[in-house]
Amino acid sequence: MGGDEIFKRKREGRKRRLEDNRDERKTEWLVVCEGSRTEPDYFNRLVEFLNENGSGKVKIRAEGMGRNTEDLVKHLEDFFVFNDELYGKIRIPYEKIILVFDKDSFGANQFNTAIRRAGQLYPSSIVAWSNESFELWLCLHYDYIDAALGRNDYNDRLTGIFRKKGIFSKNQNYEDNGKNDALLFDKIIETGGSLRKAVRNAKRLMDGMNIASPAKAVPATMMYKAVEALAREAGYKI
Repeated sequence: MGGDEIFKRKREGRKRRLEDNRDERKTEWLVVCEGSRTEPDYFNRLVEFLNENGSGKVKIRAEGMGRNTEDLVKHLEDFFVFNDELYGKIRIPYEKIILVFDKDSFGANQFNTAIRRAGQLYPSSIVAWSNESFELWLCLHYDYIDAALGRNDYNDRLTGIFRKKGIFSKNQNYEDNGKNDALLFDKIIETGGSLRKAVRNAKRLMDGMNIASPAKAVPATMMYKAVEALAREAGYKI
C-alpha cells in the first residue's frame, strides 16, 4: 500500500472520530464559569444530584476559566474552535451553553455589555449572571434575601450559616474553607438547603425587576434559569 493511501485512510479515520465527537457534544452542556473552582464544582455536584433524583440523565462539561467577567466573554471562542493540522480551524458545536459570571466591581456599562455580547455570540445560551456575586445564589438555598449586599457580606452570611449548620467549625470561614470545597453543594443540601427554595427565592427577587440594565438589578441572579434547564433534561421537578 502506497504512502498516499495510508495517509488517506488515517485522515478518514481522524475525520470519523472528529464527527463522532461533534455528535456527542451536541448532547452535552458546556458550562463556562468565571470562577475556577466554586462554580464548576457546584455544577458538577448539582448534575450528580439531578441525575440521582430525576428520571433522566444530563451531561455537562464544566470549565472554570479563572477570568474576570469581561475577559471571560472575550475568550469564549477558545471553547468552540480548535486547530487541527489537517483541517484547519474546526468549530465544535456545543448546542447547549451556560455562561456563569458576576458583576463584582465591574462598572455598569462593562457588565451590561458582557451580558449583551454573550447573548449575541451564542443566542441559544443561558447567561446565568449574578449581581453582585454567585454567593447570593448559595444564600438563597436557605433564605430569601433582598438586601443589596456586597460580595464580602454574602461571604460573611454564608460563614454564619455554615457554622450554624455544622459545616464549619467556629474558626472556619467561607472564603478560606468554602470556596474550594468540591462537595459544598452536597453539604448545602444535607443541612437543609433546598434547590427548589433557591429557584423560588431567585424568581421572587426577579419578579417585576427591570433587567434592561442588569447592573441596576440588585440583588439578582439568573442562576435559576440554568438550574431549571438542567433539571428539565434530568427529569427532576423543581
